[in-house]
Amino acid sequence: MANAINKPKRPNSKRQPVRLRHKIQKASAAKQRKEKKLGKKNPEWRSKLKKDPGIPNLYPFKEKVLEEIEETRMRKKEEQLKRREMAKAAKSGVLGQGGVDAANMPVDVEDGDVDDMNVDGDGELDESNPMAALLATARKAAEKGYQKRRRPYL
Repeated sequence: MANAINKPKRPNSKRQPVRLRHKIQKASAAKQRKEKKLGKKNPEWRSKLKKDPGIPNLYPFKEKVLEEIEETRMRKKEEQLKRREMAKAAKSGVLGQGGVDAANMPVDVEDGDVDDMNVDGDGELDESNPMAALLATARKAAEKGYQKRRRPYL
């Protein structure tokens, strides 16, 4: 009867011979090497950007197209240089004097906003200087925002 009591089963040992352990490690390393090698051969990981073939020599207006491309490239470069010069001038504070004057700066003004472009607010417009007009609209917008914030909440 003493043997009839159910004892909990002893857990199996995870010990294994060194030879078997090394065999498993070698097989694992070999498999990893093989997968790495196949992955390098697989073309999916490479970028699929195709090189621009350019303009074919048989194209009838090739020279004209090339000239237009070069023209746009030069125009972009000049615009970038102008922007840099304007930024330098604005940073140094010599907007009116020196290299870049205020009349040459690009100004984005809509035709409908002419009525609120007065500098002093007394009804007369300064059309000769677009920067002054832009400054006036900015001041007016700032004043509107200030008045809006000053309103009491109901």
